[in-house]
Amino acid sequence: MVFSSHIFIYFFLPSALLGYYALAKAPQRWRNFWLILAGYTFYGWGGPRFKLLMFATTSIDWFMSLIIAHDDWHVWRLWHRPVPRLVRGGPRTHLQRSAITTSIVCNLIALGFFKYFNFGVDTYNAVLRFTQNNQSADVFWECASSGSDIGVVPTFTVPQFNDGDIVIQIRTSVNESNSEWSAPVHLTVKNPS
Repeated sequence: MVFSSHIFIYFFLPSALLGYYALAKAPQRWRNFWLILAGYTFYGWGGPRFKLLMFATTSIDWFMSLIIAHDDWHVWRLWHRPVPRLVRGGPRTHLQRSAITTSIVCNLIALGFFKYFNFGVDTYNAVLRFTQNNQSADVFWECASSGSDIGVVPTFTVPQFNDGDIVIQIRTSVNESNSEWSAPVHLTVKNPS
């Protein structure tokens, strides 16, 4: 679901706001819980298989926030105590700093895994394919300046292995609409052995 879709504008947003304001006289926890459910619904709409991941990262962040607020790892002992307010700009203990660091690292690991894992596997497989089969492939990289019709479109042929040497061929065009290419430039990386 995207912000400009009819489902969001005419169904989701009105129901989320209606539910939130219907709980106006309810305790703040209930309104927060409603917003959490609405957030899971919104972000899980496009990929329901990631709801468990969202729940896991949210739970870790919530647990770490309780550790920071109570300044104690044994949060289950303090479950029914009110959460004290932290002084803005006040000193923080080593435990509180460790908890925020743990929360940030867990979120970055999840982000890095889901953003770059397939890229890493595909790159690894491509390198294996090139080294084992002695093949080459074209990789296109466009860097045209916005608003201008003049740009550079280099085309790389990566890599060709010749007797242990790596040969890369580069050709450029003046702009995207130009069908004339420059003469190829061959870069050879000699095998050090």
